[in-house]
This record gives sequence, structure tokens and C-alpha cells, in this order.
Amino acid sequence: MQELFVDIEQLLSCFKKYMNHLDNTTNRMEELHHSPEPARLPSENSFICVCEASITSTPYLEVFNALGDNYEPLHLNNFTPDERFERRRWINNISLSVPFVLCSYQHGHYKGTEHFLWKISSSPAVRNDSSNAQVIASITNNIGLYATRTMKKMFVDKYSQRVKVPKMVLRHMFRELSIDCRVAETSEQQSIDDRTAEFFHSSGDPSLLLDLRVLNGRVVSTHFDAFWSEVDKFVDKAVVQECRHGDHLFLPIAMSIEDFHTSIVNWLPDGKPTPSAEWIRLQFWPKNPYLKVSSH
Repeated sequence: MQELFVDIEQLLSCFKKYMNHLDNTTNRMEELHHSPEPARLPSENSFICVCEASITSTPYLEVFNALGDNYEPLHLNNFTPDERFERRRWINNISLSVPFVLCSYQHGHYKGTEHFLWKISSSPAVRNDSSNAQVIASITNNIGLYATRTMKKMFVDKYSQRVKVPKMVLRHMFRELSIDCRVAETSEQQSIDDRTAEFFHSSGDPSLLLDLRVLNGRVVSTHFDAFWSEVDKFVDKAVVQECRHGDHLFLPIAMSIEDFHTSIVNWLPDGKPTPSAEWIRLQFWPKNPYLKVSSH
């Protein structure tokens, strides 16, 4: 019986340690999610090693030939082997006939480690840490940094107050601009973001986002003025009778958006720009599709 009590106490102790571990991990993740700064930065999470001049062996001749002036960083990931064990051995054994600084930055996830190298002066008296700090700062400005949830929320809140664009569009913009690969906060948000991305990628109009902003109150673009002028003439020529809400059906001249687009294009002079059929459809899309008037 005494042994049973001892085993139970050990089991409870293990449970308690695991619960403490989960609590600490949860608190740390909450702190990272609410941080206005990235979780990792090259200036804080880099390993720097000063290597003196040696002999440039054959595997590193390409790196030596690609070196620029002093304190000009070179991205070594373009030269390293693809296999991870070979890549680690390649980095650990690197040697050049000039002194250099090797900087390794760990992203902390699937992207692994990025390595940079820059040449320094052969005289130790001329070298200074401030120049190395400037190089690391330039790397920080060009390397991919991973934003926290708060940084993403700050971006969305900042621009949603200034432009009449849905937040799902701003989230898509943030993901495209920052190459954000993080999962959505909720399954509903993921579903909305997926539909937004599919909409923009399948619309066939790369300037669709800008055009939607024009519809929300900005200065109207004159790029398609000739097309819309012909649209006005087309509609005035075939105006719908006012009793269209009765029991009679009136056959429209344009049977579809594509047919409507083709009819207008045939009236235009050659070389005039025309919007896509998808964009034309959006011009006639009701603001609220659930209202009764939207069915007409």
C-alpha cells in the first residue's frame, strides 16, 4: 500500500509539472501574440563568428568570387547544399583566403537558419563593431520577419479607419505583402480569408482591388470612360419598360454579362481599353443581396 501511495504521488507530481509547463507555454504565446514587435529579430537572435584568413578550398570558390567590398553582406543560402547535414557541415568548415564575419540567423520554425557572410579588413586595428552592427541592421530591413497577431491587428485597424475596404480584404493584403503563412485565429476567419483569396486570384483582373476602392468613394478613374460611354448609349437605346414588375417577361438584348461585354466591345474603336466581364458583373451587384429589390 505504501508503494502505491508513492507511485500516485509521483504521478501527481508529473501531472503538476506538465500543467505548469502548459501554463508557461500558454502565457508565453499570449505575450507573443500581443507583442507589437516580431518574436525574433536578427539583431537579437543571431550567432556571429569572426573568421580569420585561411585557404579557400574548392567548395567555397564560388563564394569567394561573389564577395564584394568590405562589410557588404552575401546571402550564403544561395550557395549551400540542399541536404541539411551536408549544409551544416559546409557552414561549419567554411574557410576563405580573406577574413570575414559569418552571421547565422534562426527563424525558429520550418524556414530553418539563414546564413550571411561579409568581408572585413585584414588589419584587426581597423575593424569596428559599429560597422558589423550596420550590416546586421541592413539584413534586418531586407530579411523576412514574421509579424505577431497584434501587428496584424494594428495594420487592419489602422487602414480600416481610413479606407472603406472590408477587413477581410485588408487581411488578405497583409498576408500577400508580408508573406504571412500563419493560420487564422478562428475557423470562420479562415473560411472568409480563403474565399477572399479565391475571389481575387480567380477574378482575372489584377487591378480589381484598386477598382473596388474607386467604387467606395475615391476619384473615379477615366481609364474605361469610352467603354462606359458606350454602355450608356446601349442602355438608353434598349431601356426596360417601367411595368417590368408585372406578370409579363421582357426579353433583354444582352442574355449574359459576356454577351453584354461583347456587344459593347463591337461598338468601340480598336485599341480602346475594356474592363473584364467579372468587373462588369460587380458594377451591377446589389449592395445588399438579401433585400427584396435585389431579385429584380
